[in-house]
Amino acid sequence: MSASPERNGDDPLWWIGFGLFILGWVTIAVQIYWYLRGGLWTSVSIISALKQLPIEKVAEWASNPLDWLGLYQLLEFLPLSGSGIILGLFITFATHRS
Repeated sequence: MSASPERNGDDPLWWIGFGLFILGWVTIAVQIYWYLRGGLWTSVSIISALKQLPIEKVAEWASNPLDWLGLYQLLEFLPLSGSGIILGLFITFATHRS
């Protein structure tokens, strides 16, 4: 008898990928809601999310970066929704077991 393969849901990294994927779609849904309600598209970047984190040093850097300015510009440019969906899919498929 062969051992049964481990399910994807047993891998914590799979759940992180799945959570990021869902976060991306929830972000798009919230942006659509804001647009339909107010008539203006609100862009949500990774920096916008980092500013809301309860980790003081990260939120402080995201609000007023004094170094790593290139990284800041990149994260300000990247949308949270698309980044979450793509990174989530990558992690989920990278941890897939047959």
